[in-house]
Amino acid sequence: RDYVRWLEFRRVLFRSIAGGINLALNSNNIDEIKEILTLMEKSVTKLDVFIMNMHDYYSLERGELKIVDTDFKEIVNKLKDVYGIYSLSENITFYTNVEQNESFWSDEVYINLILTNLLSNAFKYQKKGGNNKSVSLDIKVNKGLAIIVIKDTGTGIDNKYKNEIFDLFFRAHVQEAGSGFGLFNVKSALEKLNGKIEVDSIINEGTTFTVTIPHK
Repeated sequence: RDYVRWLEFRRVLFRSIAGGINLALNSNNIDEIKEILTLMEKSVTKLDVFIMNMHDYYSLERGELKIVDTDFKEIVNKLKDVYGIYSLSENITFYTNVEQNESFWSDEVYINLILTNLLSNAFKYQKKGGNNKSVSLDIKVNKGLAIIVIKDTGTGIDNKYKNEIFDLFFRAHVQEAGSGFGLFNVKSALEKLNGKIEVDSIINEGTTFTVTIPHK
């Protein structure tokens, strides 16, 4: 059943893109063509998100843990490179802090998956046209436990959805590109790492995810 839904999601997006191409080819209005291209860009973005999340999903379903000595400072430095240009272009301040003075053994691929999905949402769901927008990432490693806190000043999550956001295909924000895989993949990765996640959110003020992962 899930496979059929994935195929249907992909089919709808391809039809959207193909339809946009056909409309653009038959239009001589520059403004109309620009509008069509904008819609096509959104469809391509959704398809890219879908493909990446599908890859994560199957990696989690089939993959075995590869335990390594995990350096959170190195991971965060790479994430700053990834999100640096986006945060600058969207006027979002990105704060990071890492406190790690001991070895931490875990699966680095799964940790990156967790951080990337949560950070992507934190940047994606900022309030449109809002001021003082920010995303913060705070990681503390102490006595074999990593506590990761990701906080944003975004649109927030309605309290009625808090028990559903980690379900497969669930999307509380229909206005943004998404496939309903991201937080489900986060939860699946944490289950493999024996970790847990908590969410605290206020509509139009922001969301805080707190992740706790024990070392292996």
